[in-house]
Amino acid sequence: MAFVSGDAHPLSHTSSLSPYLLGDPFACFPSVSPRHVVLLLCLLAAILAIVFSTRTHRDAKGISCRNRCAAADGDTAASCHCGPTCEAEGTCCLDYEEVCLAPRFTDMDMAKGEDVPAEQAASLFGTPAVVEDEALRLVLLLCLLAAILAIVFSTKTPCDAKGISCRNRCAAADGDTAASCHCGPTCEAEGTCCLDYEEVCLAPSAADMMTWLDGGCENIGLPQCPPGFSKPPVVLVSMDGFRASYLKVHGGVLPVLRKLRRCGTTTSHMRPVYPSKTFPNHYSIVTSHGIVDNKMYDVTRNASFSLRVPEKGNPKWYQGEPVWLTAMRNKLKVGTFFWPGSDVAIDGRLPDYYMNYTGGIPFEKRVSTLLEWLDLPAGKRPDFYTLYLEEPDKAGHRFGPDSNEVREALQNVDTVLGFLIKGLMQRGLHRCVNLVLVSDHGMEEASCSRAAYISDYQNNTDDFTIIQGPAARVRPVRLPEDFFSFDYEGLVKNLSCRKEDQPMRPYLKEDLPKRLHFANNVRIERAHLYMRAGWQAGLRPKEIKYCSGGFHGSDNLFGNMQHQTTVTPFENIEVYNLLCDLLGISPAPNNGTHGSLNHLLKRPVHHPVHPAQRSYSLLCLAISPRPQDDLGCTCGSITPAEEEALNVELIKDSF
Repeated sequence: MAFVSGDAHPLSHTSSLSPYLLGDPFACFPSVSPRHVVLLLCLLAAILAIVFSTRTHRDAKGISCRNRCAAADGDTAASCHCGPTCEAEGTCCLDYEEVCLAPRFTDMDMAKGEDVPAEQAASLFGTPAVVEDEALRLVLLLCLLAAILAIVFSTKTPCDAKGISCRNRCAAADGDTAASCHCGPTCEAEGTCCLDYEEVCLAPSAADMMTWLDGGCENIGLPQCPPGFSKPPVVLVSMDGFRASYLKVHGGVLPVLRKLRRCGTTTSHMRPVYPSKTFPNHYSIVTSHGIVDNKMYDVTRNASFSLRVPEKGNPKWYQGEPVWLTAMRNKLKVGTFFWPGSDVAIDGRLPDYYMNYTGGIPFEKRVSTLLEWLDLPAGKRPDFYTLYLEEPDKAGHRFGPDSNEVREALQNVDTVLGFLIKGLMQRGLHRCVNLVLVSDHGMEEASCSRAAYISDYQNNTDDFTIIQGPAARVRPVRLPEDFFSFDYEGLVKNLSCRKEDQPMRPYLKEDLPKRLHFANNVRIERAHLYMRAGWQAGLRPKEIKYCSGGFHGSDNLFGNMQHQTTVTPFENIEVYNLLCDLLGISPAPNNGTHGSLNHLLKRPVHHPVHPAQRSYSLLCLAISPRPQDDLGCTCGSITPAEEEALNVELIKDSF
């Protein structure tokens, strides 16, 4: 998926999602937040704990008379006494009357059915005096709670009071000396804004959001950035595994994405690099070069790369210059909240602001951190940002692309994008930021009934293994010794045309279709298994990773591997140059064609100069449809007249 907005095409970034339409229950509490309410509840819990723990404390030796009514008053270790002389001495424990003097029900009394006086019945729960004390404490506790709640909810009144709140005052002149704070456009510069100025005067209302969702597209023209922003920031967002059909099938529940697609610059699809895996494609988007796979072996260093080993952090795997380093080389600042390679010191440098990858951080936290970076003062604030979301890829792998869980994941992504756009609106950046939304690949339905196992084609498989999946590769077992000497050609021949309607086509990498660009790298094993759409390959049945749910990695021309995003489709290696143009910097050497996406921009900054044409097409020099040299061939099935007529048609078709 590729959406480009801001300077690329007129687009209003406001959004409207159900969480915002419901309103903020703390909207008129400038000094009371949900955190304060939590603290209040904690205070209440502490009070209740103290009150109800007093009964427990009475049971402690030396404090309570329980099991001590016959104890001698001479027990000097006790802080109070329970003997018959304690009353005269004034040393009785607090529950002396309740425990030692009050009459009680007995089993015999109950059996006789005798009437029990109310005073005696009260001793079940304490003497009347004790009950009265507890009732008094309860009343006092309720009064305290009522007072606290009254204080909290009374803060709503000042919100509407003139001079304290901005309600109904957003257009008020800042020269109103009777007001203790102001709400006009200059209050921020003067430092006199009311506490709720941003919330009331800057934040989009529910009506604004509904208008944006249901309304037309805003023609912004030139970027409209707030003071302090000398150039539009560029925000690159990835939604991992966003299949081409998702917007068509689920667009009705994705209001933000649907609006961005309708009002932004989009393409029918963006071709990923092959194989269509996460790391190769994300890194190609930001470098125009790429990593060859999620799993690699480098024979020159005898080292292996995968997403779950420390070697992933070795910068030697990352070829090309990512756009954040290009920006930093041009004196710009960058902030990356996850992106493959962004937490690796490539060329010895890390982004100005970055996060070490951990998938447990909520999407909302990622967005709020990015917005905090946007709040930094000029000189510290990044010019380029990345934001990576693992969904809907995770749900697609686990449940399959057609599952309800994928639908829920898409709705969550849409909501998170709404948080981002709302944050941009609150900062007055929705007509300033260039927002680029992309995806790395799509998703296919997985099934082990659509898997080819090399052990079914060849008996001896001891000397090689298979990097399983839809873009499988053959790797020798003995490494690095056999990496170059292994008989790849013999294996490819032996696996070719073995079964009728075979879903697997073995290739030497140099013979793969050139459009795949999957040959000129020593990290690509020489033998490759090209699979039919929807199929995977492995050495044995137990080695297929995805027998249910979803998978990706197939040919980048297969429909499920493209991203539904309306200009002519393009390859994702072109995005790097586009990002550099939006940032106003010169790209590093790369595999893309600089200027190929100029039609996405209102004001292209790079105008490529193409070589002058040196040769031109010529008319066919044949003066007769009959060949001058028949090469000794004859066509016995047709007459000479029919042969001449056929040659005439062939000449016509050549133009």
